[in-house]
Amino acid sequence: MLSSSITITTMDDSTWELIEDSRLKFAGTDPQFHRVSIKPGSFSAKNQLNNPECVLAARFQQYLPYIFNYDVRSDDIWIVTYPRSGTTWTQEMVWLINNGYDYQKAQNIPLTHRSPTLRNLIHDKQEMNPTNDDSETKFLYGKNCSPPHHIKNHLPAAFLPSSIWTVKPKIIYVARNPKDSAVSFYHYYKMVYKYDGTMEDFLTLLLDGLTEFGSQTRHILDFWDLRNEENVLFLTYEEMKRDLKKVLQTVATFLGKTITNTQLDEMNDYLHISAMRDRASNILNATERAASFKDVPQQFFRQGKCGSYKDEMNEEIIEKFNELIGRELTANGCDIYA
Repeated sequence: MLSSSITITTMDDSTWELIEDSRLKFAGTDPQFHRVSIKPGSFSAKNQLNNPECVLAARFQQYLPYIFNYDVRSDDIWIVTYPRSGTTWTQEMVWLINNGYDYQKAQNIPLTHRSPTLRNLIHDKQEMNPTNDDSETKFLYGKNCSPPHHIKNHLPAAFLPSSIWTVKPKIIYVARNPKDSAVSFYHYYKMVYKYDGTMEDFLTLLLDGLTEFGSQTRHILDFWDLRNEENVLFLTYEEMKRDLKKVLQTVATFLGKTITNTQLDEMNDYLHISAMRDRASNILNATERAASFKDVPQQFFRQGKCGSYKDEMNEEIIEKFNELIGRELTANGCDIYA
């Protein structure tokens, strides 16, 4: 819940409210999370989008105008997920399929360069000079790769560049069971943000939509509603775990690429979680990142299992998540986690 102490600043058509909540406890630097609201239709040509709110760290404030006005290319590929939903797995899969299964190049260039976030592409293009200690913007992620870009994105649909809806680049969205991603996100908060609260506190923050990037269920619902658009491919983490080869074929077809049986076998092995874990330092570009990030690669790829939330969530929290899923997904026609 938000306390009565709220700081509000307005920038263009976005409103930033500093979230001051006793459940937000950090052993290190406080990321200063804000609830960010935009006027419906202000930036998105898709006025029917469900989620005009997001939760962002203070470091995003200087980037948001650039994001809204980003010059979208028709040949770029967007990999969109809520955090801890198979993002890195999907990035590697998509890049390899779209680049002729060039494993050598993939191992020579970190994934963070090959598939940067939009924020880091903007940092590259604008030569911005952040004044905060943001380890993700200390160098230019996109410097080794020319267009077309493979863009990683966690922002909700309404916060994407307005031209994305008219240019219509290919968008690959991956959803994950909110209960599994919630537990994984808790461990990520501990690992990266040095979160010092309890798991129960974190999970209730997430249920209230107060974790980074806001409500996962609304995030999923927007792209579920867009799933029949010609340029959108909607996938789930669970189908990738169940039959990766089938998903590989689906993605290749969506991208207009071919994939042989031999390539399917090679990709299936290369993308196995144990193989991804072995390459974690290279994938995450640990050598160029801040010293505080040095232990992250060893912890970044966790179990990668479906249903593992049962090992860490109590029944009361599970029921609250089930209620949320029923109210915001199932009741609105998205029955993938009913």
